[in-house]
Amino acid sequence: MGRARVAKIPAHVYLGQNGGTALTRAIDMVTGIHGTRVAENALKLNLLVYGIAALVIGIPAVLIGRDLLTTEALVGQCASQVANVSELRFEETGCKKRKNSPGYEVGAIAANCPDGDYIAVPRGGEKTCYLSRAAIGVCFVTKQYPNVDQPVHIRGNCEEQNARKSVDVLHDTFDKSRCPGPDLALAYSKPARTLCLEKA
Repeated sequence: MGRARVAKIPAHVYLGQNGGTALTRAIDMVTGIHGTRVAENALKLNLLVYGIAALVIGIPAVLIGRDLLTTEALVGQCASQVANVSELRFEETGCKKRKNSPGYEVGAIAANCPDGDYIAVPRGGEKTCYLSRAAIGVCFVTKQYPNVDQPVHIRGNCEEQNARKSVDVLHDTFDKSRCPGPDLALAYSKPARTLCLEKA
């Protein structure tokens, strides 16, 4: 028997009329479509990752920045109450401030405040113990804040209900009995100071 003949297929049949150009274009088209989708998915993933990273880094940065901008006073320094915040917070101010004289000073920073009517504000594992600066004619009101354990006596409007007004300041004295109305007085042991109050 003779050899079987194998028919030769013209090149233009499987390579295309232009030497494979049509096939190449088809392959490039398919690859291009999938490549575009992969690129889009990769872009979306990157945006998601960067967004999460921004939140993780940004939120603590804002909180830290807020705390850095509000400087807590040290023992002996003067402070003013931070306005327009839900928590009871104070910031350090100069004691000789000409306008809006600071109404408080720091008597101690410790695990527990000394004996007296201090405003104890948490400070890490300790408490900052604020006392009112000596002033006659200043009114105090009793308020409860979410970040302190018990109601505190802070400076306020004399028109508020149950407001108390300072009528005398006893320096170097930690003794409410020396005031006409001991039940209304505020006293601190460090530094020793007693504020005699009456109903406003």
